[in-house]
Amino acid sequence: MAALGPLRQVIVDDTDPSIRYNAVDWFPTDVRTLNNGNFGPVFNATSHTTTSSNTEFSFTFTGTSITVQGNLDMSIDPTTNATDPAWQCLVDGKLIPNKTFTSPESNWHFCSQSTLAPEEHLLTVKVQSQTKPFFLDSLVYTLVPEAVFSSAVLIYPDGDPALTYSASQWKEAGEQVTQIPGASVTLEFHGTSATLIGHTSNTFPPNASSGSYFIDGAGPTPFILPGLASATSSTQFNGLFFTTPPLADGFHNVTVVYDGDDEHTPLAVKVWYVTNTTVSDALVQASASGSATLNTTPSSAAQNGATPSDSPSRRTNTGPIVGGIIGAIFLVGVILAVLYVLRWRRSVRVRDQEAVQPTAYPRPTMPMPMHTAVPVNSAAFHGQDIVSPATAVSPQASWVSWGASAATSDWGASGYAQPQVAITTSQYAARPNSTAKTPNASGGPVVVQHEDSGARSVGQPQDSLGAVYEVVEVPPGYTPM
Repeated sequence: MAALGPLRQVIVDDTDPSIRYNAVDWFPTDVRTLNNGNFGPVFNATSHTTTSSNTEFSFTFTGTSITVQGNLDMSIDPTTNATDPAWQCLVDGKLIPNKTFTSPESNWHFCSQSTLAPEEHLLTVKVQSQTKPFFLDSLVYTLVPEAVFSSAVLIYPDGDPALTYSASQWKEAGEQVTQIPGASVTLEFHGTSATLIGHTSNTFPPNASSGSYFIDGAGPTPFILPGLASATSSTQFNGLFFTTPPLADGFHNVTVVYDGDDEHTPLAVKVWYVTNTTVSDALVQASASGSATLNTTPSSAAQNGATPSDSPSRRTNTGPIVGGIIGAIFLVGVILAVLYVLRWRRSVRVRDQEAVQPTAYPRPTMPMPMHTAVPVNSAAFHGQDIVSPATAVSPQASWVSWGASAATSDWGASGYAQPQVAITTSQYAARPNSTAKTPNASGGPVVVQHEDSGARSVGQPQDSLGAVYEVVEVPPGYTPM
Protein backbone atom coordinates (compact mmCIF):
# COMPACT_ATOMS: atom_id res chain seq x y z
CA MET A 1 0.00 0.00 0.00
CA ALA A 2 1.20 3.49 -0.70
CA ALA A 3 2.60 5.52 2.16
CA LEU A 4 0.10 7.82 3.71
CA GLY A 5 0.30 11.32 2.34
CA PRO A 6 0.07 14.71 4.01
CA LEU A 7 -3.00 16.21 5.59
CA ARG A 8 -6.08 15.99 3.41
CA GLN A 9 -6.38 18.82 0.96
CA VAL A 10 -9.29 20.95 -0.20
CA ILE A 11 -10.03 21.43 -3.88
CA VAL A 12 -11.74 24.72 -4.76
CA ASP A 13 -13.64 24.94 -8.05
CA ASP A 14 -13.16 27.95 -10.33
CA THR A 15 -16.80 28.89 -9.75
CA ASP A 16 -16.32 29.26 -5.99
CA PRO A 17 -17.23 32.81 -4.88
CA SER A 18 -14.14 32.98 -2.68
CA ILE A 19 -12.07 33.40 -5.86
CA ARG A 20 -12.14 37.10 -6.79
CA TYR A 21 -12.04 37.85 -10.52
CA ASN A 22 -12.09 41.05 -12.50
CA ALA A 23 -15.59 40.64 -13.91
CA VAL A 24 -14.69 42.35 -17.19
CA ASP A 25 -11.71 40.14 -18.01
CA TRP A 26 -12.87 36.65 -16.97
CA PHE A 27 -15.68 34.52 -18.35
CA PRO A 28 -16.84 30.87 -18.20
CA THR A 29 -15.49 28.38 -20.72
CA ASP A 30 -17.22 25.62 -22.62
CA VAL A 31 -14.99 22.75 -21.48
CA ARG A 32 -16.07 20.63 -24.43
CA THR A 33 -13.88 22.81 -26.63
CA LEU A 34 -10.73 22.12 -24.61
CA ASN A 35 -8.00 19.74 -25.66
CA ASN A 36 -7.61 17.83 -22.42
CA GLY A 37 -4.56 15.64 -23.19
CA ASN A 38 -4.33 12.57 -20.96
CA PHE A 39 -4.37 14.13 -17.50
CA GLY A 40 -8.06 13.61 -17.05
CA PRO A 41 -11.23 15.68 -17.34
CA VAL A 42 -11.68 19.21 -16.05
CA PHE A 43 -12.72 19.23 -12.42
CA ASN A 44 -16.46 19.78 -12.02
CA ALA A 45 -16.66 20.39 -15.82
CA THR A 46 -16.17 24.16 -15.36
CA SER A 47 -13.39 26.60 -16.19
CA HIS A 48 -12.78 30.35 -16.15
CA THR A 49 -10.95 31.98 -19.06
CA THR A 50 -9.25 35.27 -19.82
CA THR A 51 -7.72 36.71 -22.97
CA SER A 52 -6.77 40.00 -21.37
CA SER A 53 -3.27 41.37 -21.73
CA ASN A 54 -3.15 42.37 -18.11
CA THR A 55 -5.50 40.90 -15.52
CA GLU A 56 -5.45 38.89 -12.31
CA PHE A 57 -7.47 36.96 -9.75
CA SER A 58 -6.90 36.48 -6.04
CA PHE A 59 -7.79 34.04 -3.30
CA THR A 60 -7.37 34.21 0.47
CA PHE A 61 -6.78 30.95 2.32
CA THR A 62 -5.34 29.55 5.52
CA GLY A 63 -3.10 26.59 4.80
CA THR A 64 0.37 25.19 4.36
CA SER A 65 0.41 24.63 0.57
CA ILE A 66 -1.23 25.94 -2.59
CA THR A 67 -1.54 24.73 -6.19
CA VAL A 68 -3.14 26.45 -9.21
CA GLN A 69 -4.60 24.01 -11.77
CA GLY A 70 -6.06 24.48 -15.22
CA ASN A 71 -6.01 23.61 -18.87
CA LEU A 72 -2.69 24.40 -20.48
CA ASP A 73 -2.51 25.42 -24.13
CA MET A 74 0.44 27.74 -24.66
CA SER A 75 2.95 28.79 -27.27
CA ILE A 76 6.61 29.77 -26.86
CA ASP A 77 8.35 32.53 -28.81
CA PRO A 78 11.51 30.88 -30.16
CA THR A 79 13.39 34.14 -30.07
CA THR A 80 12.57 35.40 -26.60
CA ASN A 81 11.27 32.16 -25.04
CA ALA A 82 8.29 34.20 -23.89
CA THR A 83 5.16 32.18 -23.36
CA ASP A 84 1.64 33.04 -24.40
CA PRO A 85 -0.18 33.20 -22.13
CA ALA A 86 2.23 34.28 -19.41
CA TRP A 87 1.43 34.14 -15.70
CA GLN A 88 2.95 34.91 -12.35
CA CYS A 89 1.82 33.41 -9.05
CA LEU A 90 2.48 35.25 -5.81
CA VAL A 91 1.78 34.29 -2.22
CA ASP A 92 1.77 37.26 0.11
CA GLY A 93 3.49 39.25 -2.65
CA LYS A 94 6.29 36.72 -3.21
CA LEU A 95 6.71 34.75 -6.43
CA ILE A 96 6.31 30.97 -6.31
CA PRO A 97 7.60 28.55 -9.00
CA ASN A 98 5.80 28.22 -12.36
CA LYS A 99 5.58 25.10 -14.51
CA THR A 100 5.23 25.08 -18.29
CA PHE A 101 4.73 22.39 -20.92
CA THR A 102 4.70 22.59 -24.67
CA SER A 103 1.77 20.23 -25.27
CA PRO A 104 -1.86 20.93 -24.39
CA GLU A 105 -2.80 19.35 -21.11
CA SER A 106 -5.64 19.36 -18.60
CA ASN A 107 -5.25 19.43 -14.82
CA TRP A 108 -1.92 21.15 -15.29
CA HIS A 109 -0.17 22.67 -12.28
CA PHE A 110 0.53 26.23 -13.38
CA CYS A 111 2.29 26.95 -10.10
CA SER A 112 2.54 25.52 -6.61
CA GLN A 113 4.13 26.05 -3.22
CA SER A 114 4.28 23.07 -0.87
CA THR A 115 5.74 24.75 2.23
CA LEU A 116 3.94 27.68 3.74
CA ALA A 117 3.58 28.90 7.27
CA PRO A 118 0.35 27.66 8.92
CA GLU A 119 -1.44 30.98 8.72
CA GLU A 120 -3.62 33.07 6.43
CA HIS A 121 -2.19 33.81 3.00
CA LEU A 122 -3.13 35.79 -0.10
CA LEU A 123 -2.69 34.16 -3.50
CA THR A 124 -2.53 36.50 -6.49
CA VAL A 125 -2.23 35.24 -10.08
CA LYS A 126 -1.35 37.82 -12.74
CA VAL A 127 -2.06 36.86 -16.35
CA GLN A 128 -0.97 38.32 -19.69
CA SER A 129 -2.52 36.88 -22.84
CA GLN A 130 -1.61 37.81 -26.41
CA THR A 131 -3.41 35.23 -28.55
CA LYS A 132 -3.70 32.21 -26.27
CA PRO A 133 -6.29 32.16 -23.49
CA PHE A 134 -5.55 31.22 -19.89
CA PHE A 135 -7.89 28.60 -18.37
CA LEU A 136 -8.32 28.29 -14.62
CA ASP A 137 -9.84 25.03 -13.39
CA SER A 138 -9.29 24.76 -9.63
CA LEU A 139 -7.14 25.59 -6.59
CA VAL A 140 -5.84 22.98 -4.15
CA TYR A 141 -4.51 23.83 -0.70
CA THR A 142 -3.72 22.02 2.54
CA LEU A 143 -5.65 23.16 5.58
CA VAL A 144 -4.16 23.99 8.94
CA PRO A 145 -5.41 21.98 11.96
CA GLU A 146 -7.48 24.84 13.38
CA ALA A 147 -9.24 25.74 10.12
CA VAL A 148 -13.04 25.46 9.85
CA PHE A 149 -15.40 25.50 6.91
CA SER A 150 -19.09 25.01 6.17
CA SER A 151 -18.63 23.02 2.97
CA ALA A 152 -15.67 21.77 0.97
CA VAL A 153 -14.53 19.02 -1.38
CA LEU A 154 -11.76 17.06 0.34
CA ILE A 155 -9.17 14.88 -1.38
CA TYR A 156 -8.70 11.42 0.14
CA PRO A 157 -5.49 9.84 -1.25
CA ASP A 158 -5.23 6.10 -1.90
CA GLY A 159 -3.47 5.50 1.44
CA ASP A 160 -5.93 7.49 3.53
CA PRO A 161 -6.91 5.84 6.85
CA ALA A 162 -10.56 6.19 5.81
CA LEU A 163 -9.98 3.46 3.21
CA THR A 164 -10.07 -0.27 3.94
CA TYR A 165 -8.83 -2.68 1.28
CA SER A 166 -9.61 -6.39 1.12
CA ALA A 167 -6.58 -8.30 2.38
CA SER A 168 -3.86 -9.48 -0.01
CA GLN A 169 -5.80 -8.48 -3.12
CA TRP A 170 -4.26 -5.10 -3.91
CA LYS A 171 -0.82 -3.96 -4.93
CA GLU A 172 1.05 -0.70 -5.13
CA ALA A 173 1.64 0.69 -8.61
CA GLY A 174 1.75 4.42 -7.96
CA GLU A 175 -1.79 3.87 -6.73
CA GLN A 176 -3.73 0.90 -5.39
CA VAL A 177 -4.49 -1.64 -8.16
CA THR A 178 -6.28 -5.00 -8.29
CA GLN A 179 -7.09 -7.57 -10.96
CA ILE A 180 -8.59 -10.12 -8.56
CA PRO A 181 -12.32 -10.73 -9.03
CA GLY A 182 -14.25 -9.74 -5.93
CA ALA A 183 -11.49 -7.55 -4.50
CA SER A 184 -12.99 -4.58 -2.65
CA VAL A 185 -12.21 -1.27 -1.04
CA THR A 186 -14.46 0.62 1.39
CA LEU A 187 -14.45 4.36 1.96
CA GLU A 188 -16.02 5.78 5.12
CA PHE A 189 -16.77 9.49 5.11
CA HIS A 190 -19.00 12.27 6.32
CA GLY A 191 -20.58 14.24 3.53
CA THR A 192 -23.02 14.25 0.64
CA SER A 193 -21.15 12.59 -2.25
CA ALA A 194 -17.98 10.76 -3.24
CA THR A 195 -16.13 10.47 -6.55
CA LEU A 196 -13.56 7.78 -7.38
CA ILE A 197 -10.56 8.89 -9.45
CA GLY A 198 -7.99 6.47 -10.87
CA HIS A 199 -5.54 5.81 -13.66
CA THR A 200 -5.90 3.46 -16.60
CA SER A 201 -2.38 2.23 -17.19
CA ASN A 202 -0.93 0.85 -20.44
CA THR A 203 1.06 -1.65 -18.40
CA PHE A 204 -2.09 -3.76 -17.95
CA PRO A 205 -4.46 -5.37 -20.46
CA PRO A 206 -6.38 -2.62 -22.30
CA ASN A 207 -9.71 -4.50 -22.43
CA ALA A 208 -12.52 -2.67 -20.67
CA SER A 209 -13.87 -4.20 -17.50
CA SER A 210 -16.33 -3.22 -14.81
CA GLY A 211 -16.96 -2.86 -11.14
CA SER A 212 -19.87 -2.10 -8.84
CA TYR A 213 -20.38 -0.07 -5.68
CA PHE A 214 -22.65 -0.21 -2.67
CA ILE A 215 -23.74 2.85 -0.66
CA ASP A 216 -24.43 2.12 3.00
CA GLY A 217 -24.97 -1.52 2.02
CA ALA A 218 -27.48 -0.75 -0.73
CA GLY A 219 -26.70 -1.76 -4.28
CA PRO A 220 -24.96 -2.86 -6.32
CA THR A 221 -24.58 -0.05 -8.83
CA PRO A 222 -22.38 -1.07 -11.79
CA PHE A 223 -19.84 1.19 -13.47
CA ILE A 224 -17.46 0.80 -16.42
CA LEU A 225 -13.67 0.75 -16.33
CA PRO A 226 -13.13 1.98 -19.90
CA GLY A 227 -9.71 0.55 -20.66
CA LEU A 228 -7.56 1.81 -23.52
CA ALA A 229 -7.91 1.75 -27.29
CA SER A 230 -4.85 -0.51 -27.60
CA ALA A 231 -1.89 -1.76 -25.66
CA THR A 232 0.21 1.06 -27.17
CA SER A 233 -2.13 3.83 -26.08
CA SER A 234 -0.95 6.35 -23.53
CA THR A 235 -1.88 5.89 -19.89
CA GLN A 236 -4.94 7.91 -18.96
CA PHE A 237 -4.48 9.69 -15.67
CA ASN A 238 -7.10 10.99 -13.25
CA GLY A 239 -9.99 9.13 -14.86
CA LEU A 240 -13.38 9.66 -13.26
CA PHE A 241 -14.86 6.19 -12.66
CA PHE A 242 -18.10 7.19 -10.90
CA THR A 243 -19.75 9.75 -8.65
CA THR A 244 -22.37 8.70 -6.13
CA PRO A 245 -25.84 10.21 -6.28
CA PRO A 246 -26.46 13.07 -3.82
CA LEU A 247 -26.66 11.70 -0.28
CA ALA A 248 -28.13 12.97 2.95
CA ASP A 249 -25.57 14.94 4.92
CA GLY A 250 -24.02 12.50 7.39
CA PHE A 251 -21.83 9.45 7.78
CA HIS A 252 -21.75 7.02 4.85
CA ASN A 253 -19.70 4.17 3.48
CA VAL A 254 -19.07 3.24 -0.13
CA THR A 255 -17.77 -0.24 -0.97
CA VAL A 256 -16.33 -0.80 -4.45
CA VAL A 257 -16.00 -4.34 -5.84
CA TYR A 258 -13.92 -5.33 -8.88
CA ASP A 259 -15.89 -7.46 -11.35
CA GLY A 260 -13.08 -8.02 -13.89
CA ASP A 261 -10.10 -10.36 -14.01
CA ASP A 262 -6.41 -10.43 -14.91
CA GLU A 263 -7.18 -10.26 -18.64
CA HIS A 264 -8.97 -6.95 -18.37
CA THR A 265 -8.33 -3.41 -17.21
CA PRO A 266 -7.71 -3.42 -13.45
CA LEU A 267 -9.48 -1.34 -10.84
CA ALA A 268 -7.18 1.48 -9.75
CA VAL A 269 -7.70 3.83 -6.80
CA LYS A 270 -5.76 7.09 -6.94
CA VAL A 271 -7.86 9.57 -4.94
CA TRP A 272 -11.42 10.19 -3.81
CA TYR A 273 -13.16 13.56 -3.96
CA VAL A 274 -15.51 13.74 -0.98
CA THR A 275 -17.97 16.57 -0.54
CA ASN A 276 -17.97 17.32 3.18
CA THR A 277 -20.61 19.63 4.63
CA THR A 278 -19.82 19.65 8.32
CA VAL A 279 -17.41 21.45 10.62
CA SER A 280 -17.81 19.01 13.51
CA ASP A 281 -15.76 16.13 12.13
CA ALA A 282 -12.53 15.19 13.82
CA LEU A 283 -9.59 15.76 11.53
CA VAL A 284 -7.17 12.96 10.75
CA GLN A 285 -3.49 13.60 10.24
CA ALA A 286 -1.99 10.80 8.18
CA SER A 287 1.59 9.80 8.88
CA ALA A 288 4.05 7.55 7.10
CA SER A 289 3.67 5.00 9.91
CA GLY A 290 -0.01 4.63 9.11
CA SER A 291 -1.18 6.04 12.44
CA ALA A 292 -3.77 8.76 12.73
CA THR A 293 -3.59 11.75 15.05
CA LEU A 294 -7.05 12.90 16.07
CA ASN A 295 -7.98 16.45 16.90
CA THR A 296 -11.31 16.55 18.67
CA THR A 297 -11.72 20.29 19.18
CA PRO A 298 -14.54 21.94 17.21
CA SER A 299 -12.12 24.43 15.67
CA SER A 300 -10.22 21.63 13.95
CA ALA A 301 -13.21 20.54 11.93
CA ALA A 302 -11.92 21.29 8.49
CA GLN A 303 -8.47 19.80 8.48
CA ASN A 304 -9.42 16.40 7.10
CA GLY A 305 -13.12 15.46 6.85
CA ALA A 306 -13.63 12.80 9.48
CA THR A 307 -14.52 9.22 8.81
CA PRO A 308 -16.80 6.96 10.84
CA SER A 309 -13.85 4.79 11.85
CA ASP A 310 -11.54 7.66 12.77
CA SER A 311 -13.83 10.33 14.11
CA PRO A 312 -14.13 10.51 17.92
CA SER A 313 -17.67 11.74 17.45
CA ARG A 314 -18.48 8.52 15.59
CA ARG A 315 -16.57 6.24 17.97
CA THR A 316 -18.03 7.72 21.12
CA ASN A 317 -21.62 8.14 20.04
CA THR A 318 -22.56 4.77 21.57
CA GLY A 319 -21.43 5.79 25.06
CA PRO A 320 -23.58 8.92 25.34
CA ILE A 321 -26.58 7.11 23.86
CA VAL A 322 -26.32 4.20 26.32
CA GLY A 323 -25.65 6.62 29.18
CA GLY A 324 -28.69 8.67 28.23
CA ILE A 325 -30.91 5.59 28.11
CA ILE A 326 -29.66 4.36 31.50
CA GLY A 327 -30.10 7.83 32.99
CA ALA A 328 -33.66 8.05 31.66
CA ILE A 329 -34.52 4.61 33.06
CA PHE A 330 -33.05 5.59 36.44
CA LEU A 331 -35.02 8.86 36.49
CA VAL A 332 -38.26 7.05 35.68
CA GLY A 333 -37.50 4.54 38.45
CA VAL A 334 -36.93 7.32 40.98
CA ILE A 335 -40.19 9.01 40.01
CA LEU A 336 -42.12 5.74 40.33
CA ALA A 337 -40.49 5.04 43.71
CA VAL A 338 -41.44 8.49 45.02
CA LEU A 339 -45.02 8.06 43.81
CA TYR A 340 -45.18 4.62 45.47
CA VAL A 341 -43.90 5.97 48.80
CA LEU A 342 -46.36 8.88 48.71
CA ARG A 343 -49.23 6.51 47.90
CA TRP A 344 -48.16 4.11 50.69
CA ARG A 345 -47.90 6.91 53.26
CA ARG A 346 -51.32 8.19 52.30
CA SER A 347 -52.84 4.71 52.66
CA VAL A 348 -51.19 4.32 56.09
CA ARG A 349 -52.55 7.69 57.17
CA VAL A 350 -56.06 6.71 56.04
CA ARG A 351 -55.86 3.40 57.96
CA ASP A 352 -54.68 5.23 61.10
CA GLN A 353 -57.57 7.66 60.87
CA GLU A 354 -60.06 4.82 60.40
CA ALA A 355 -58.65 3.08 63.47
CA VAL A 356 -59.47 6.02 65.76
CA GLN A 357 -62.54 7.36 64.01
CA PRO A 358 -65.42 5.00 63.12
CA THR A 359 -66.79 5.22 59.66
CA ALA A 360 -69.84 7.41 59.48
CA TYR A 361 -73.01 5.56 58.62
CA PRO A 362 -74.99 6.89 55.73
CA ARG A 363 -78.00 8.94 56.54
CA PRO A 364 -81.44 7.41 55.92
CA THR A 365 -82.69 8.41 52.52
CA MET A 366 -86.24 9.07 53.67
CA PRO A 367 -86.94 12.53 55.09
CA MET A 368 -87.73 12.45 58.80
CA PRO A 369 -88.33 15.89 60.35
CA MET A 370 -87.33 16.01 63.95
CA HIS A 371 -88.10 19.58 64.87
CA THR A 372 -90.58 18.27 67.47
CA ALA A 373 -91.18 14.94 69.11
CA VAL A 374 -94.48 13.04 69.22
CA PRO A 375 -95.74 11.85 72.62
CA VAL A 376 -95.87 8.16 73.34
CA ASN A 377 -99.04 6.67 74.73
CA SER A 378 -98.43 6.61 78.46
CA ALA A 379 -100.37 3.40 78.91
CA ALA A 380 -97.84 1.54 76.77
CA PHE A 381 -94.89 2.78 78.82
CA HIS A 382 -96.35 2.97 82.33
CA GLY A 383 -97.73 6.41 81.93
CA GLN A 384 -94.37 8.01 81.03
CA ASP A 385 -93.85 10.17 77.99
CA ILE A 386 -90.34 9.80 76.50
CA VAL A 387 -90.52 13.35 75.16
CA SER A 388 -93.19 15.91 75.32
CA PRO A 389 -94.89 17.41 72.29
CA ALA A 390 -93.09 20.73 72.63
CA THR A 391 -89.62 19.36 73.38
CA ALA A 392 -86.95 19.31 70.62
CA VAL A 393 -85.02 16.12 70.32
CA SER A 394 -81.36 16.36 71.42
CA PRO A 395 -78.76 15.18 68.90
CA GLN A 396 -77.19 13.04 71.60
CA ALA A 397 -80.46 11.54 72.84
CA SER A 398 -82.09 11.11 69.49
CA TRP A 399 -81.43 11.94 65.82
CA VAL A 400 -79.07 14.57 64.59
CA SER A 401 -81.09 17.40 63.10
CA TRP A 402 -81.15 17.43 59.27
CA GLY A 403 -81.94 21.09 58.83
CA ALA A 404 -84.90 23.01 57.62
CA SER A 405 -85.42 20.92 54.51
CA ALA A 406 -86.16 17.88 56.63
CA ALA A 407 -88.52 19.85 58.84
CA THR A 408 -90.70 20.76 55.92
CA SER A 409 -90.67 17.40 54.14
CA ASP A 410 -93.95 15.81 53.17
CA TRP A 411 -94.24 12.49 54.96
CA GLY A 412 -97.37 11.55 53.15
CA ALA A 413 -95.70 12.02 49.79
CA SER A 414 -92.86 9.78 50.84
CA GLY A 415 -95.19 6.85 51.55
CA TYR A 416 -94.29 6.61 55.24
CA ALA A 417 -96.59 7.14 58.23
CA GLN A 418 -95.62 10.07 60.41
CA PRO A 419 -93.33 8.86 63.21
CA GLN A 420 -94.92 8.78 66.65
CA VAL A 421 -92.00 7.80 68.87
CA ALA A 422 -88.35 8.90 69.05
CA ILE A 423 -86.30 7.14 71.74
CA THR A 424 -82.80 5.84 72.31
CA THR A 425 -81.80 2.20 72.47
CA SER A 426 -81.35 2.24 76.25
CA GLN A 427 -84.72 3.90 76.72
CA TYR A 428 -86.35 1.30 74.52
CA ALA A 429 -84.63 -1.56 76.34
CA ALA A 430 -85.72 -0.23 79.73
CA ARG A 431 -89.38 0.08 78.82
CA PRO A 432 -91.93 -1.93 80.89
CA ASN A 433 -93.51 -4.96 79.22
CA SER A 434 -97.07 -3.83 79.95
CA THR A 435 -99.47 -4.09 77.09
CA ALA A 436 -102.44 -2.55 78.88
CA LYS A 437 -103.19 -0.07 76.20
CA THR A 438 -102.41 0.60 72.58
CA PRO A 439 -99.30 2.84 72.52
CA ASN A 440 -99.70 4.10 69.00
CA ALA A 441 -103.15 4.52 67.72
CA SER A 442 -102.03 6.08 64.44
CA GLY A 443 -99.99 3.05 63.41
CA GLY A 444 -96.80 5.07 62.79
CA PRO A 445 -93.33 3.55 63.32
CA VAL A 446 -91.37 3.52 66.55
CA VAL A 447 -88.02 5.26 65.91
CA VAL A 448 -85.01 3.94 67.88
CA GLN A 449 -81.57 5.60 67.76
CA HIS A 450 -78.68 3.33 68.65
CA GLU A 451 -76.09 4.66 71.05
CA ASP A 452 -73.08 2.68 69.88
CA SER A 453 -71.85 0.60 66.95
CA GLY A 454 -72.14 -2.76 68.67
CA ALA A 455 -74.70 -5.54 68.26
CA ARG A 456 -78.29 -4.36 68.00
CA SER A 457 -81.39 -6.18 69.17
CA VAL A 458 -84.38 -4.07 70.06
CA GLY A 459 -87.15 -6.59 69.55
CA GLN A 460 -90.61 -5.78 68.26
CA PRO A 461 -93.17 -3.70 70.28
CA GLN A 462 -96.71 -5.05 70.47
CA ASP A 463 -100.00 -3.67 71.68
CA SER A 464 -102.43 -5.44 73.99
CA LEU A 465 -103.88 -7.32 71.08
CA GLY A 466 -100.51 -8.60 69.91
CA ALA A 467 -100.12 -6.25 66.94
CA VAL A 468 -96.46 -5.68 66.02
CA TYR A 469 -95.30 -2.12 65.37
CA GLU A 470 -92.72 -1.10 62.79
CA VAL A 471 -89.36 -0.10 64.27
CA VAL A 472 -87.10 2.37 62.44
CA GLU A 473 -83.50 1.99 63.67
CA VAL A 474 -81.12 4.95 63.33
CA PRO A 475 -77.29 4.71 63.69
CA PRO A 476 -75.57 6.51 66.55
CA GLY A 477 -74.41 10.09 66.23
CA TYR A 478 -70.71 10.35 67.05
CA THR A 479 -69.10 13.41 68.45
CA PRO A 480 -66.09 14.80 66.55
CA MET A 481 -62.60 13.59 67.56
